[in-house]
Amino acid sequence: MIGTIIGALFPVFALIALGYWSGKVQLLGEAGEPVLTRFVGQVTLPVLTFVTLATMKPADLAVPAMVGVVLGGSALVYVVTFAAERLLHTPAGEANISALVGGYGNSAFVGLPVCLVVLGQASLGPAAVVIALNASIVFGWAVLVDEMLRHRRGGLLAGLGRSLRQIGTNPLIVSAVAGVAAALAGLRLPVPLLTTLQTLGGATAACALVAIGMFMARPFERVQPAVSLRLMLAKLVLHPLAAFGLLELFPPMPPIWNATAILMAAMPTGASAYVVAVQAGERASRIAATVIVLTTLAAMLSLPIVLFLLERVGMVSLGGN
Repeated sequence: MIGTIIGALFPVFALIALGYWSGKVQLLGEAGEPVLTRFVGQVTLPVLTFVTLATMKPADLAVPAMVGVVLGGSALVYVVTFAAERLLHTPAGEANISALVGGYGNSAFVGLPVCLVVLGQASLGPAAVVIALNASIVFGWAVLVDEMLRHRRGGLLAGLGRSLRQIGTNPLIVSAVAGVAAALAGLRLPVPLLTTLQTLGGATAACALVAIGMFMARPFERVQPAVSLRLMLAKLVLHPLAAFGLLELFPPMPPIWNATAILMAAMPTGASAYVVAVQAGERASRIAATVIVLTTLAAMLSLPIVLFLLERVGMVSLGGN
């Protein structure tokens, strides 16, 4: 079990290390990291979001209990973290990023392989639902808040108007809406086009992780340990606990769906959070990059504990793994 988790996390560390080395030797030049980050935010991440949603079955997009647990858990962590950061006088833009890294998990790059190996092929459907909700709504509301915070000058109504215009042209939001529409309409993409989009979207995680490594190679002011610790606790402890608690509030689901929801909530912070953090400034970028790395490291200890607890409550059987 531990070997499975380490194996799934290893590519994350390897790609961050590659980016760190690239940044130190200036392999891609001084503009390499910001260009790579823009490429992810403007091209590969929107494509990945669209393909993930467009290729899902409409029935999978309409599982109320799973939607409630995934979105409710992330929303609870987001609200609690945002409120706590604001009470500690953290600027609103940074508090938004802190709340995002607390409730946005690495469901595709780490979560999916862990679920498939530990829970089996039966977890593919529920895992796909989590990935779609993460990529579109959980990530999308942080983008929405970021846009509103950055365009609030000139009064509330003026700021809201500018925010809505920005949101209406934001590639991630547009791709999420288009993906849901395609799924509901039963649109089947031509195989050559689908293969092209899947290949392009597949570059998201690798490019984002390399960009994080390049960013961390720069001279920087270190994030305070207290900040890192409370955000790690939000992601690796509060998030799975929230998912577990919410399961009691919704209609029963098959055990494999319950286990997938909780396991996905226990994943480390998703690398794509860094893409939004860049828009919020240097300190927010540093917070996101640091928490992504630290939660990924800590997940090697926390995920086996989560799996052990899931087995104890009878949600999964790990005897054969």
